[in-house]
Amino acid sequence: MLLDVSIEKDSKNAALEIEIERKNFTKAAQLAASLNLNNGEIENLRHQALCRMAAHNRNAHGVKILAQEYGYSKQEVKQILERYANQMREKGNIKPLGVCYDSSSSKYLTFEDWIIHCIEKWHKLKVPLM
Repeated sequence: MLLDVSIEKDSKNAALEIEIERKNFTKAAQLAASLNLNNGEIENLRHQALCRMAAHNRNAHGVKILAQEYGYSKQEVKQILERYANQMREKGNIKPLGVCYDSSSSKYLTFEDWIIHCIEKWHKLKVPLM
């Protein structure tokens, strides 16, 4: 019985590593929580999931759904995304910060402009109750 638990945990650890390699941070955060990793590691993965949904996908509804799932307020989301933008700029990785078409505004927006737009329309974003 103890061996089964150990094997299951090892397979979850392997799955976690695979999801991190794939940059699927949403799934990685779920796996980390199921493995009872420390809160810092889980929060880090949640932040990465939120930033990936925002910067790479520019998916405001997805950002709000994740924020709701993770218990983040609109202000916390704004701070997390702004910190991400600053970190990317400091690293010289400006590609995710570049201009991208936003269908909800019918404009091309930089990531920083998209954050402002997303936060301004936050109350209008319809997401399922969890």
